[in-house]
Amino acid sequence: MTNNYMGFDKFVWFQGVVEDRGDPLMLGRCKVRCLGFHDENKQTSPTENLPWAHPIQPLTSTAMSGMGETPLGPVEGTWVVGFFRDGNTAQEPIIFGVIAGIPGEGPDRAKGFNDPRIPEDAPHGTFPKEDQAIHGLNEPDTNRLARNEEDYTHAIFETKDACFVIEPKGAQSRKADGDNCKGVTQATVLTNEHPTVPVTPAKIWDEPLTTSTFVQNDEGEDVPRYKALYPYNHVYESESGHIMEYDDTKYAERIHEYHKTGTFFEIDASGTKSTRIVANNYTIVAGTNDVSIRGDCNLTIDGNATTYIKKDWNIHVGGNKTEYVTGNVVEKYACNHSTYVGNDHTLVVSGNSSIEVCKNLHEYTHLLRQDIVDGNREDTYGSVHIHKVAQQYYSTSGDKMVITSSDNLYAYGQEIHLNLSVDHPADTPAGWQGPTLVCSG
Repeated sequence: MTNNYMGFDKFVWFQGVVEDRGDPLMLGRCKVRCLGFHDENKQTSPTENLPWAHPIQPLTSTAMSGMGETPLGPVEGTWVVGFFRDGNTAQEPIIFGVIAGIPGEGPDRAKGFNDPRIPEDAPHGTFPKEDQAIHGLNEPDTNRLARNEEDYTHAIFETKDACFVIEPKGAQSRKADGDNCKGVTQATVLTNEHPTVPVTPAKIWDEPLTTSTFVQNDEGEDVPRYKALYPYNHVYESESGHIMEYDDTKYAERIHEYHKTGTFFEIDASGTKSTRIVANNYTIVAGTNDVSIRGDCNLTIDGNATTYIKKDWNIHVGGNKTEYVTGNVVEKYACNHSTYVGNDHTLVVSGNSSIEVCKNLHEYTHLLRQDIVDGNREDTYGSVHIHKVAQQYYSTSGDKMVITSSDNLYAYGQEIHLNLSVDHPADTPAGWQGPTLVCSG
């Protein structure tokens, strides 16, 4: 009896090159040209005649009902290893691993065991890559970020460090370099136009670079944020340039996730987290959002800012509060507005000041009130004007004082003393013959 079924037949394995990953069933299958089973002559063994190879997925992946990881690792040109589950028939390949190397030449589409695509059909280029600035020939397939070799610098460093942002704590800012940071403009610097209004000097903060240092090694030497040492940096990079890093290098442990446009977040060995968003950012919290900042908080907005709070807004400042506005300020209150000052209150207006009260105006001073006017003062009342003084009332003029009434003028008191001058001022109204005194009481 011949045992010629899976598990008892001869195990037949192979190495090969992926030439097509456009699986019509979308199962992650690839057409693989296998060494020894297929030759490089595409006339006798065209790519479309190669069998579809199923990928084996790790035990940590569900591989069912859309759950788990999608088995989409290999690209055209990737070397793979696998076996034929139908043995010597060699028509049902299974692939379970990929093999890296050091490519010495680019793809030759005329031959098998190469990426067969033309550039127009390869949105992210053909493989292996031949651009020395990104990843060239005659270098290991291992990502440059994992190797960290001086002669093979990853392009991400220039993108990240050339676009670092310098922003203010106060009223100044600088323009950052790089297209990804467009929109960072020069802010207007506030000037000290009044001696009683101090201007706080702006303080500058720097976005950390990949070369910035926050930790030291056992010898007390500063260690840059990126200081990967092979084989401790675990890197994933996609075809278009998305990157994930989990770096276990001692004193340089990092977590880094990078989008090809330049948006990224990075957590370095000190626990410092940097986030840069080169386009828009949207955050929606359906429940409560609690934020605690133990140090300082600096916020710079180059454009407009709008805050809409549908219910109450409570602000508690334990120290001082300073506001600088270079333009106009408009405040509108639909209901009541109350201001309480526990100590002194100073208001300085360099131009004119207008207060309009549609109804009553009450001013109450417990002690002394002084109104000092360097120029003229005019009070106009549309109806009755009443002054009530509980004790003495003095009205003093350093020059002349003119009191004019178009009707009668009344003065009431226990005693009224008038010192009338016989000389009349030059601006006395025409026809005025002097006062008529009517005494009562």
